[in-house]
Amino acid sequence: MFYAESPDTPWPVNPFECTGFRAEVQSHRSLDLTEPPFNADASVWRHPVEYEPCQKLADRARLDEAELLRYWSARSREGGVCVAVLTCAAFAETQPQRFETWRIGAGRTGAYAIREFPPDRFEFDRDDFASDPRIAAMRWER
Repeated sequence: MFYAESPDTPWPVNPFECTGFRAEVQSHRSLDLTEPPFNADASVWRHPVEYEPCQKLADRARLDEAELLRYWSARSREGGVCVAVLTCAAFAETQPQRFETWRIGAGRTGAYAIREFPPDRFEFDRDDFASDPRIAAMRWER
């Protein structure tokens, strides 16, 4: 979004570095928005721009002591599933596991994420962002 709203900002020369990790979660108090009855509102939960309904649902879920929300990704073309952790009580471990260093970058062709060890790479063509009108209208050539 920064680059969409700053059309004169040049693309970064180098990707930025971040740390990824894994953590087991477990709960008997969760909501699965990919299953009935919640999947009837899939277009609301998967909207690429309007976040308020999801935020209100998460607030309500917390009040009802839910610990996890499982939902469809708003941007994955393959129908990826995400999990939102609403409380620390849902973590099944006291320490995160498998720390990984990722380099994430963006440019005129899209975005990418690279892990050196073990090697892995994800690339997102700029068409992958077409569902978000704010990014779809972005000037990619800089």
